[in-house]
Amino acid sequence: MFKKRATVLAGVALLALLAATPLLAATQARPPAQDVATPQGDPAADMTRASVDLRAGFILDPYVLPVIGAGDVAAADVLEGCNGFVNADPNVVVNWTGEAERLAFFGYSDSDPVLVVQLPDGSFVCNDDAGLNTVDPLVVVEDPAEGAYQIHFGTAREGEPALGFLGVTSIAMDDAML
Repeated sequence: MFKKRATVLAGVALLALLAATPLLAATQARPPAQDVATPQGDPAADMTRASVDLRAGFILDPYVLPVIGAGDVAAADVLEGCNGFVNADPNVVVNWTGEAERLAFFGYSDSDPVLVVQLPDGSFVCNDDAGLNTVDPLVVVEDPAEGAYQIHFGTAREGEPALGFLGVTSIAMDDAML
């Protein structure tokens, strides 16, 4: 189990490095807006905030970003039944366009991360543990509406940050992948 998780984390880390390259090279020309992560505000002050424009059929699927999960807002205050703590502001906003069967948001961390996602209609969904064999979260939205998905990548325990990766995919996720 540990070897499989380490291999998955190494692959996710490589994808995150590739996804973060536009952020690291200030002089590099920007690729088309389809798959671009751009920091909100001062990038040097807070690299845990990003806005991503994705459309159905995006090439880098899954799209992976490095994130730091933390927060002082109880997730249960956002949506009853949610576990953990998140920031009041989202870590990542995914601006989604096009039609797909599903849109999934997942987290990987050596800590115990949680996800709270605000859908374009203003409602919230959350997840702490995607299954019995993992403490990593997974939120799947069937027939996703176009609009902004505000993702709060948090942590199960207040004051203990979860360093990890947020993934966005339209690929079917199951327990074999977690």
